[in-house]
Amino acid sequence: MLSNRIIDDNKRIVDDMDFFYPILAFVYYSYKAVK
Repeated sequence: MLSNRIIDDNKRIVDDMDFFYPILAFVYYSYKAVK
């Protein structure tokens, strides 16, 4: 699924910045809930 691919890409980026992963996840699911 496309959403899984987006999450995988985010994880790859977050390898360098674990601090931002919870923020990215929160924003992603908030955006998904609004849609």
